[in-house]
Amino acid sequence: MFGIIQKKNSLLRYFFSAILFFFLVLLVQEINAYIMKVHVGSWFIALKKPVWNPPGPIFSLVWPLLYLLVSLAGFLLWNEEPSKERGLGRFFWVLQLGFNSIWSYLFFGLQSPLAGFIGIVLLLICSLFVIFYGRKVHQWIVYAFTPYVLWLGYAAALNAAIIWMNL
Repeated sequence: MFGIIQKKNSLLRYFFSAILFFFLVLLVQEINAYIMKVHVGSWFIALKKPVWNPPGPIFSLVWPLLYLLVSLAGFLLWNEEPSKERGLGRFFWVLQLGFNSIWSYLFFGLQSPLAGFIGIVLLLICSLFVIFYGRKVHQWIVYAFTPYVLWLGYAAALNAAIIWMNL
């Protein structure tokens, strides 16, 4: 009897934990979307961009999928057995989420591609550390973060190209 109750409580805890991580990452996405909506204007439109700059709707399709994967990795980091790697993975997961949440402000809010580039490089480094430490915690953390890191690398290159083209 108690085993069944304990198992139900454990499943409920995992369910609510997954929902919490999803909404935490969704909050970051909404903050970024709001900042972009408020600050994207003639300044951004006037910037020279490389030919490989994707159209806006591509970003709208890619980011929600990546944020879902980021929330999965966070969920796994918080619900696996305690270890040094899990602790460090959690630290870098929170740090990358923080850098993700301020990137739009750095780039669009401050109208500074250079500040945005510094922010995205720090975000990329933290995300690589999530993979590095997370691989010893749960293999799905690597699977979840690899597309995110690849996209961040592309975004950092795009950010650098915008700086170069607008010197």
